[in-house]
This record gives sequence, structure tokens and C-alpha cells, in this order.
Amino acid sequence: MRDARLDLVIAGVGGQGVITLATLIAEAALARGTEATVAETHGLSQRGGSVVVHVRIGRAGAPLIRRGGASLMLALDALEAARYAGFLHPGSTAIVENHVIRPPLSGVEPPSPGVIESALRAAGVRVYMVNARERSMELGNPRAANVYMLGYALGLGAFNGVISMDDARAAIGRVLRRPEQNIMVLEEAYREAVARAEAL
Repeated sequence: MRDARLDLVIAGVGGQGVITLATLIAEAALARGTEATVAETHGLSQRGGSVVVHVRIGRAGAPLIRRGGASLMLALDALEAARYAGFLHPGSTAIVENHVIRPPLSGVEPPSPGVIESALRAAGVRVYMVNARERSMELGNPRAANVYMLGYALGLGAFNGVISMDDARAAIGRVLRRPEQNIMVLEEAYREAVARAEAL
């Protein structure tokens, strides 16, 4: 669908596969003939440093999303979701890892995932807290939390009309090593999200 459009931000810390996740989404969109741009604005992927990536699908022009302009956030760390919440607006969707990586500062107590979830909901954001890190470990692929987030977002319908499960599977096959293991995580996350959506 060449006219499909989506502006999303992906937030996390260096070493979590934030840029890989953005690449998979953009690759999936490009393969179906939809324009996609990826722009990393912080962190330079330094391990442990804050990273946010803007992904614009089906939109020409500036690669960066304006404040309040993203309709979707995928956050691989709850604290990073809070840090970049200003890119969301009432009605946006945030899919957030239910875990906080403590900043390397003594005496600093970060907010809990529950507090962050409540703040996002108070701002009118639809929030889905997920245990991507834990579930990917249970599925035997501890480095695949980013892929789990993609599958979960697809299962919730966050990419409807933009990319499909088949697009995501194909992108994983082109981009990642050991695609079979990652596709298994993608599909399990998709099933879990569908079950959650049906239970609501």
C-alpha cells in the first residue's frame, strides 16, 4: 500500500537492538513499495546510552518527527519511554518494556514501570506494558526482545495497512542472522498480543 503512513519512535538504550528494530520495520515497508526513512537522533548506539530512532513510513520530507507527532512508540526500556513521551499525543499507542534499566548514578532512584505507565495513560496515550526481555529469554533467544516487540505490535494491529507479518518475516530473513530463531520469537509475540487484544 503505497499511501500507508505511520510515524513512530523507537526508544531504548545502546545494546538493545533499537536500530536493528528500526531497520527491520523500514526494510519491511520498503520491500512492499512504501517509502521509509530512519533517523537516529541520540546516543549513537553507545552501549548503555539513551537511543531514540525516528521511523517515518510513507512520508516524504524531513526525517525527524516533530514533538507530539508520533502515533506509535516502541520502547525497550520504560525509563526511555518516559524520556521521549513528548513525541506522543493523546490517542497515540505506546508498547513499553515492563522494566527499567537503572541509570549509572548513585543515589538516583528511577520511577517504576507502573508510575511511568500511569503518567502515559494520564496523557491520553494507549499503553501496553510487555515483558519482551523476559519472554525472549524464555523462548531461548535473549537478544530478541526487539523482535518480540515487533511481533507484539503487529499482533495488536499497530502496523495495520503499513506492514504485515509476512513483510516482517521476510525482513528478518534479509537482515538478521539465525532468522529461524527470530521468526519464532516474532510469531510467539504476535500470538500473545492477539490473545491479549481478544481478551480486552
